[in-house]
Amino acid sequence: MLLSAMIGALAALVAAVPRLLHAWFPAFPWNSPWLLVALAFSVALARFFWLRVRPGSRPYDGIADLFVHVHDPANPESSRRWAGRAFFSLGFSLLGGLVGREGAASEFSKAVLLRRTSRASRWSESRRRTDAAVALAAGVSAALGAPVFAILLVMELGLGGRLLNAAAAALAAQFSIHALSEVWPQISMYPDLSGLQVELQALTWRDSLPVALAAAGGLLAGAALIRLIVMGKATLGEWFRARAWMTAVVSAVLLGWVGLVFPQGLGPRLDLLEQVLGGQRTAQQVGMLALAQLLLLVALRVGIGTMGIVGPVFALGGFSGWAFGAGLGLHGVSASALTALVGATAALAVVLDAPLAATAMAMELSGASWVLLPCGLAAFAARTLCRKVLRTRSLILTDLEGRGFLMWQGRSREVLDRLRVRDAMVTDHETVEEHETVTVLHEKLMASRYPFLPVVDRQGRFLGVLTLDLIEEAWESQGPVSANSPLAKLLEARDLLYRSRVKTPTATPADPLTSVTALFEEYPCVPVLDSSRKVAGLLFVHNVRLAYDREMGRAARLAEHFQAAMPPSSG
Repeated sequence: MLLSAMIGALAALVAAVPRLLHAWFPAFPWNSPWLLVALAFSVALARFFWLRVRPGSRPYDGIADLFVHVHDPANPESSRRWAGRAFFSLGFSLLGGLVGREGAASEFSKAVLLRRTSRASRWSESRRRTDAAVALAAGVSAALGAPVFAILLVMELGLGGRLLNAAAAALAAQFSIHALSEVWPQISMYPDLSGLQVELQALTWRDSLPVALAAAGGLLAGAALIRLIVMGKATLGEWFRARAWMTAVVSAVLLGWVGLVFPQGLGPRLDLLEQVLGGQRTAQQVGMLALAQLLLLVALRVGIGTMGIVGPVFALGGFSGWAFGAGLGLHGVSASALTALVGATAALAVVLDAPLAATAMAMELSGASWVLLPCGLAAFAARTLCRKVLRTRSLILTDLEGRGFLMWQGRSREVLDRLRVRDAMVTDHETVEEHETVTVLHEKLMASRYPFLPVVDRQGRFLGVLTLDLIEEAWESQGPVSANSPLAKLLEARDLLYRSRVKTPTATPADPLTSVTALFEEYPCVPVLDSSRKVAGLLFVHNVRLAYDREMGRAARLAEHFQAAMPPSSG
């Protein structure tokens, strides 16, 4: 916990660097497109020399690499490489503001955690998950001043680990930022979107149409970003199959071209969003700004990669929402800021697949609790439409799938495919026969370790499952002397099954875990039946997690043993 708090303070210091340098050297051309191109070419040069040292080194996608680090312990990345990524993310946040400050803060936090963590503990999946969650929560909270968003984000992404450590890092980052603001009061550490509070009284029911259009704008912006990144990676990967470093060169050219054509689009993204909310940009400028931001983000993510996409995606959705809502002239100025915020929430929910966290971010940045309803509706509706109608998955999942990592709720489907139901099911359960009375059912329930009792016939074949609430309800309805009541001797297990009318799905011991995990969305317990339809065990979702953790630990130990047996490299 102490280390997590220290990581939060470190992330706050890193996130403060861009604001500090901009304030100390205001005459420096921070938004020069030529400096931006030079930095992008330096990334290509660094990648060229790195690939000569480490042939076949995998690309960098940002947040997706946290999941790769968790689920691929056999190929760990060094703290030096994470520090190098932090250095370039910091450079891009300084020059042109293409990267959110959360990128450098999270990446540098990850580098320090890898450096401070012992080698033995690195093979623990729980420790890897905790380190990933701490690094991301600390960086996001430090850059945006949104600790609730940071905590909800690591939860919705399914990083796992110890949530208290991630919460400690997020809160420590926010407190540290406030302490730095006391030392340098001239620096505005957080984006200020609080102007929304004065617009609530001016809203009317006629503003619902532009707000809905704003949500559609954020949805389309997020989906377009994901699709263009996938297409760009596929195209450049085909062109430069043997020269991966050339993708950074192409990105550098595209970044320079957009910066020269539309230099007004360069600068810290959330600062530009503040200008839009303040009415300092026309509708045409905001439309051009949204297009420029889309192209810049695609170029950056395709050829370079960073974890600092939260702020830029939020701003991109804000520009698109404002252009779709306020920019179409469907209403007055009263709801223009709200359209930007709704569009920003929708885009972030689509790209990260975290609607609850995106809604919390909108509330924390605006300081207005009443935006929870419109932004929450926009976030969940946009995420659902993007998945169901546009058939577009989140950016993190598409990145992982492109690199061969199929995920389910933060876990590798490849590992789950290797595991069978027999590896996770419990066998110390109680069973009851269909003719047994409520009195016997209650006694067995009290002796059972689980609140579920499978019901079998006289031949031992499965009939259904009785739950704790069904048995308790039947028991309590018979009065205080239920054990001696006539009803207790007449009401049997099959009668309760008939009352429940629930058709419980089942599995077999040989089924892969991936074939049954979706059942837990509606059923907390899945009975496991053998070939003769007799109950072989019960399967719960926490048993799946335990079996997964055991398999990951086994794979990590095998990888460590293999590496220890390898002869030392001569180079």
